[in-house]
Amino acid sequence: MANFSSLEILDLSYNHFTGSISPYIGALSSLKALSLYSNWTSMERYPLKKLEELDLAINYFEGILPPCLNNLSSLRLLDISNNQFSGNLVFISNSQPDIP
Repeated sequence: MANFSSLEILDLSYNHFTGSISPYIGALSSLKALSLYSNWTSMERYPLKKLEELDLAINYFEGILPPCLNNLSSLRLLDISNNQFSGNLVFISNSQPDIP
């Protein structure tokens, strides 16, 4: 996957991947949208500073939401539905809300 460094959208939905795929995803420095919908991947740090959309729905994640998600400063959409996260969800945003 390192040969696809200019790839902007990657959809790996419904593949039933297990374990970690972060070494491969981390090489995609131009990635703006990533979908791992309906897999069994492990949640690790993805060093994707340009990522705008992240779909982690139905991955059977448990526990607290990893703080590394706060490092995704370009993130506009995050789907973590149908997982087993617990605790409070706290996000830090650098952007100002749109107020009419």
